[in-house]
Amino acid sequence: RLPELEGKANKKERTAVNKQIYTLENDDTYVAAKKSQIEGGRAAAASEEDAAHAKRLEEEESARAAAEEAAEARAAAKVEGAAGERTAEEEDGESHLEFKQLKKGDGETAPSKGDYVYCCYTGTFAPGTEHGGKDLSGKQFDSTWDSKLKKHRPLHFQHGGGKAIRG
Repeated sequence: RLPELEGKANKKERTAVNKQIYTLENDDTYVAAKKSQIEGGRAAAASEEDAAHAKRLEEEESARAAAEEAAEARAAAKVEGAAGERTAEEEDGESHLEFKQLKKGDGETAPSKGDYVYCCYTGTFAPGTEHGGKDLSGKQFDSTWDSKLKKHRPLHFQHGGGKAIRG
């Protein structure tokens, strides 16, 4: 009805209509109805959010349970497989660790448990070692040699502290 009341001639009528609208909008019943409508919408949105959140939690819990079951199955398979497998040393009775002594000790001095030991080494793959179809025989994989400084940077560890590889 307001578009029809445009212009100077209808100013009084337009003012009267605006007053009626203002009165209706500020009426207690209208305000209460609008508030309940807004709160109902908010409640519906909140319940939808709660339902979506609960569904997401269920999915996460089921995924976590499936992952735990898979991990338990892998562990059980590993235990069963490990029980039947033997290491290379157990099969042929010898250690596959090879070393070349560069400097012989005097036979009298030896580190005591808790002493710090300094070692220089170069690790290479054993003959016949293959990985991913690549022959790695004799290739170096680790060393204490620092090529930038052109000298060894010895590995140090506490003797008898379980910090070194056996062999």
